[in-house]
Amino acid sequence: MPTACASAETGASADPDAPICPPAAYEPRLQQVLDALPVCISYANAQQRYCFMNHTYEVWMERRREELYGKLVQEVIGDAAYQLAAPFIEQALKGQSVHYEAALPYETGKTRQVSVLLVPDWNADQQVQGYYALVTDISDRKALEQTSQQTSLQLQKVLHSACASVVSFRLYANVEITWGYDYRSPGAEALFGYTAEELMADPLLWLSRVLPEDRQSVIVPAQTQLLQGQSVTFEYRFRHQDGSIRWISSVASSTYVPPEHCWRITAVDIDITQRKRTEDALQQSQDRLKTAQSVAQIGNWEFDLVTQKITWSDQMFAIYGQYPELGEPSYLELLQKFVPEDRVRLETAVSNAIRLGKPYVLDMRLIQPDSQIVYLELRGQAQLDPEGHAIRLYGTTQNITERKRLELALKQRSQRESALNQVIQSIRNSLDLPTIFESAVQETADLLRLIRVSIMQYRPAQQCWRLRAEYVPPDRPSLKRQGLTIPHENNPLGAQIARGEIVRLDDNRQAPGAMNQALASQLPGRWLLVPLKIGKTIWGSLSLTREIAHDPWQDWEVELAQAVA
Repeated sequence: MPTACASAETGASADPDAPICPPAAYEPRLQQVLDALPVCISYANAQQRYCFMNHTYEVWMERRREELYGKLVQEVIGDAAYQLAAPFIEQALKGQSVHYEAALPYETGKTRQVSVLLVPDWNADQQVQGYYALVTDISDRKALEQTSQQTSLQLQKVLHSACASVVSFRLYANVEITWGYDYRSPGAEALFGYTAEELMADPLLWLSRVLPEDRQSVIVPAQTQLLQGQSVTFEYRFRHQDGSIRWISSVASSTYVPPEHCWRITAVDIDITQRKRTEDALQQSQDRLKTAQSVAQIGNWEFDLVTQKITWSDQMFAIYGQYPELGEPSYLELLQKFVPEDRVRLETAVSNAIRLGKPYVLDMRLIQPDSQIVYLELRGQAQLDPEGHAIRLYGTTQNITERKRLELALKQRSQRESALNQVIQSIRNSLDLPTIFESAVQETADLLRLIRVSIMQYRPAQQCWRLRAEYVPPDRPSLKRQGLTIPHENNPLGAQIARGEIVRLDDNRQAPGAMNQALASQLPGRWLLVPLKIGKTIWGSLSLTREIAHDPWQDWEVELAQAVA
């Protein structure tokens, strides 16, 4: 990449009116690679005048780079964005590498959430003659983080029982801060590993299991806010009774009670360990993406439209899992490596690039030899001859599998949690038990796309299971089963449920017991039978049926059924 200008290269003070180094002053192949990168790369001299920028910068600024060379940074990005960026630019021109994130309102009228890396450029006399800038659009990541935060807040308001722990206690601000418990919900045992009774019997037990560093940095400030009548949300780490470390999110509010000279606190705790792991993994993936300035981590390619020959960098062979000694595939061979739907999208994008000169960015699914799917981001654009005809395509390919899977996992979790909230809210809207049953079976069936959901009541005295509620979608043949009674004696599945065990069958036709065989013959499918408990007593079961043609029961579906139960 060129330095600023001739004056900067000699170490003298740069003349703002001095000519700017044209893009032709450096290696064209490097220009092409930099132009294909999905980040803004630029160089400005010590007077903050642009000397270089890649194609992405042109797209962002909506102006050709030739119009921007020699212009001041403030003039190009606009006053509002420059006011935010100026302190960091000054640091870079003082010789410091700077990284920051901000929402920059550009001159184009569009505000972007960006991650910016500024690196000073030193001349031979060890004087700063300009700075390099790498700007990445992180708007999608910010939106994903906001969605994750909103989902977490919704869960804190509605989830009960094994999903959350509710606690009420009195907080006294004497010489030392002390407290006394009034109530803890049974969900404490699933969350902390200790029963509500154990935690209430020993007021110091809970605090003793909070990690020491979190007691000072999280719990003490939270208590201070509560003693000021403020609501507070905080996250801390707790050592579960089994020795594992759990991340807990707590939402607490306080009300002062003058007669008792104390603050009455109500808090809801939920386990966010899985969310933390997912977010940490996603953050690590995002951090790796910030190093996109290293071309070695992105494969680059060329496609000669005259000879139809594809040329790959070494990284491309690694991405596609192909041995370099076998050579590059042909265009048709390359198409066959993707799932059919994506082949059509790629063919359309390549056609538009050749006919219209339109660059493209595609997320593609690559089929590996072991049938595993790998996600790739393909970027390409055309090189035109003097007559305006495309003679070559070039671009980059990046493996984004990990990012895609993490984004999908976080999105699915958010959707499941939102859907569960709807089920629970629907149940709460009624105090009539039959109505609750009917709502629960229908909402569960709609949520998981099931062909039947039933609630069976266990009657130990009669040694049988009796149907209390059932839902079959309207588009399914409904078998009349009102008053259905299933014997408990010699019923292996009933015995399992009565012991509090969950039953998962991928094919109910393999179920043991004559009665179960008869039921399965009427509606073959996959069974998931979840015990319904009142305290420690088995009241009945929540029975779910899905078509055999669909996927087997997933762990998150079992967790969801347990939560509904």
